Amino acid sequence: MSPTLLIQDGFKFFFYANEHLPRHIHIVKGDDYATIDLSTMTTRENYMNPRGNGMSSLKGKAVHVDEQYLHVELEDGRMISTPIDWYPELKRASLAQLAQYQFICRGTGIEWPDIDYQLSIAAMFAESRQEKAA
Repeated sequence: MSPTLLIQDGFKFFFYANEHLPRHIHIVKGDDYATIDLSTMTTRENYMNPRGNGMSSLKGKAVHVDEQYLHVELEDGRMISTPIDWYPELKRASLAQLAQYQFICRGTGIEWPDIDYQLSIAAMFAESRQEKAA
């Protein structure tokens, strides 16, 4: 199943591949984004408004993948490394596909458009893979 559900009028509706509970959907247009809780159909985050309501400190700066790990350098200088085995789609991707990433949702997520794969930086910190929704 593809994480991207719909692209219409410049809005992209998708799930992050490493999503956490409760189940929710992301909507992005340019640098603006929102998340909607699917059980209550309420807005969890809304950065569609330029004034926003705060920003995550987990903003990506660079991505590097080696044989064992996905490494994400954050804007604040920290580095996150998680096993590449956690992300089968990334493990199967070619080096050329992995090099074609972009930061989305104001730097809080990573997208590999060629393989239709989106990853939440915050969710990389999740303690248990079993607690993830996707």
